[in-house]
Amino acid sequence: MRQTKTMSRRAFVGASAAALAALALGGCAQTADEPAPQQTTEPEPQEPAPEAEPQQGTSAADTAAGGSAVIAVFSRTGNTLALAEAIQARTGLELVRIEPATPYPADYDEMLDLGQREQNEDARPALAADVPSLADYDTVYLGFPVWWGHIPQIVKTLADRGDLAGKTIAPFATSGSSSIAASVADLRELCPDANVLDGLTVTEAGLATMDASAEEWLAALGL
Repeated sequence: MRQTKTMSRRAFVGASAAALAALALGGCAQTADEPAPQQTTEPEPQEPAPEAEPQQGTSAADTAAGGSAVIAVFSRTGNTLALAEAIQARTGLELVRIEPATPYPADYDEMLDLGQREQNEDARPALAADVPSLADYDTVYLGFPVWWGHIPQIVKTLADRGDLAGKTIAPFATSGSSSIAASVADLRELCPDANVLDGLTVTEAGLATMDASAEEWLAALGL
């Protein structure tokens, strides 16, 4: 459900400190272009520990074997990118960044305002010109932060472009504490002809152990 701006900001201030502590434990170095330490969490307070969420879907062993695959990720603070890199380390797949044509504001509050406005208006922010097409891949490991319980609007832009049509999609996400479940439902609605596999959520509490979570999730998918 939609949260008020005041509640969202209060939740994220607390979440930011927790994320910084988790990063210090090892496993989540930020890139140089990421925000300051107090802005390290992706927007949205949600459920407690990282785990593979049980969703409907065919096993990746049946659909991804023998086909070409790629990792595509949208990451605002670097947490989801770190999870994507953990998956890349275990699969050896190419990693593609999903970037907006106009970068999100560096100021955290301004970014929250814009992200909520995009979601409220069901906007489709333009992709950067250098975001490559995913049309030639059979399987897409799709990563994003959970924003207010759902996928960021830029992922919908990617879907509208046709990049996910008819593919096997293995979604993974980071969040404050909520599950990827509603985002998986979003993907199934956006891409009814795609095979959306079980999703992985890594929450704030699990950032320091995301490598193990990624390995467990991949094993469950049958790769």
